[in-house]
Amino acid sequence: MVNISQHALTRFSAYSELVFSRIIQVPGSTSSGSSSCSPATADWHYVTYATKHYYVYSFLNPNPPSYVTSNGVKSNVGGVGKGAVVGYVFGIAAAIIIIFCVSKGLQWVRKWVSEQKLGMKGKFYAAGEWGMERWSWRL
Repeated sequence: MVNISQHALTRFSAYSELVFSRIIQVPGSTSSGSSSCSPATADWHYVTYATKHYYVYSFLNPNPPSYVTSNGVKSNVGGVGKGAVVGYVFGIAAAIIIIFCVSKGLQWVRKWVSEQKLGMKGKFYAAGEWGMERWSWRL
């Protein structure tokens, strides 16, 4: 439960920054970099298992499920299976792409409302006309 609340707090902070700040839209090519981090993160979890002998997330345990019954309560002492681990990793990568698209949509809506509907172009409007942001890095 702690992991869920920590992850939710960072997402809330990120989305409030999307809505209330004057950032320009990130290019779509960054979603491929973000989604490729999912398998790399899973690799680090397996390094943790190799060094500390526990899984950070139980759904990354590739052992087949095996159940032990005690007092009529079934508990899984195994894992979820190799196929399920692959499904989780690709599912998380797909979720990253979906979250990226939602954040791009929120950025577009924020920019459309503030600049087109409300006419609030601001002093940093020179960053680019509607949809013409520049992504060149200059020193």
